[in-house]
Amino acid sequence: MGRAGIILTLVSFLTAGLVITSCATNPESSPAPQTDNQLVMELAGERQAFQTDRQGRVKSKIEAASADGAIRLSLAANTIVRDRGGEPLRTIQASPEPTPPPPPQDTYLVGTAYTLRPEDATFQPWLLLTLSYDPPELPAGITPNHLYIAYHNGAEWRPLPYRRVDFTARQVTTQVDHATTFAIMGGKSPVPPGYPTPAVGIMLGNLAPEFKLPSLDGPSFSLSGLRGKPVMLNF
Repeated sequence: MGRAGIILTLVSFLTAGLVITSCATNPESSPAPQTDNQLVMELAGERQAFQTDRQGRVKSKIEAASADGAIRLSLAANTIVRDRGGEPLRTIQASPEPTPPPPPQDTYLVGTAYTLRPEDATFQPWLLLTLSYDPPELPAGITPNHLYIAYHNGAEWRPLPYRRVDFTARQVTTQVDHATTFAIMGGKSPVPPGYPTPAVGIMLGNLAPEFKLPSLDGPSFSLSGLRGKPVMLNF
């Protein structure tokens, strides 16, 4: 082999080596790992940040409150927080409503009304909203037993079906699945129903039939005694 052939072979070998080295040092890029989103909650000026996944699912239980404790929001782990277009929420804001719509006839608006934003926010299955009241400020004839939380649908105030009054903490709690304006209401008449009670049955949307079963430890329990809590039956 002549000198020219030796040089050509050496050049070819070095070129191949460079190509191999290039391939070895530049592997195909792997897909970037999914990162969590940040959900910022701002309640009457109090700002807190929490983590959700890329689907808008809350990573762990969220408890947030304003500095004065007048409004509290609670989200269970795995609650999905999105806008109506299906995009995960980045912020949830709650601010006092300076000019709330007037309450229905013979009904009083108690304390401060709050508006949740963004307006297209949705919560699946729900968000727990807690508002505080001051007993000395209750209208004459109105007791904590008369109180409930209502939402404004753009045309009128509507009572929410879930209601829990904590007489010691002086708070009213309800479940909400979308953002709008909320307020504690009170009237001298009985607390109005929120929605018609669903029929009892085994179809989707029905109220589950009552039953009573023994637990693994021996004591019995009933479905009605677990109302408001998740229930899993293992057959």
